[in-house]
Amino acid sequence: MLPTTSALSATMPDDCSICLNALAPGSPLLTLSCNHKFHLQCLALNLKAQHQQCPLCRVNIDTSVIQMLTSANTNTVPLQQHNLMHQYGADPLENNQHDRSILSSVDVSDKLDDFLPR
Repeated sequence: MLPTTSALSATMPDDCSICLNALAPGSPLLTLSCNHKFHLQCLALNLKAQHQQCPLCRVNIDTSVIQMLTSANTNTVPLQQHNLMHQYGADPLENNQHDRSILSSVDVSDKLDDFLPR
C-alpha cells in the first residue's frame, strides 16, 4: 500500500494557504475546527471580505471566531478574548510566555486597511 503522505509534504513546513507564507513558530496562528491553520491576520482579512468558511475545505467557521476577528468596536483582540482564542486553537508556542502574550492583544485592523479594496 502506498503511503498517504508524500516525502515532499512531510519535509516542508506548514504554510498559510491565504498568504502562502510559512506558519512560523511564535507568530499568531488560529486553528479552525477542521484543523486547518492560518495566520491570525490572514484569517481576519478573509473574514472581513465576507468569506466565512475555511479557505481549504469550506467548513463554516464558528460564529464566535468570526465575531472575535471582525469586531467593529475595537482595533485589537482584547485580553478577555484570549480564552476564546485558546479554545479555538490560537497557537503560540505552548511553553513560551512572550509568544503567549502576543495573542493577548493582536492588532488585526491596522494592517487590514492595507489589504482591503478602497
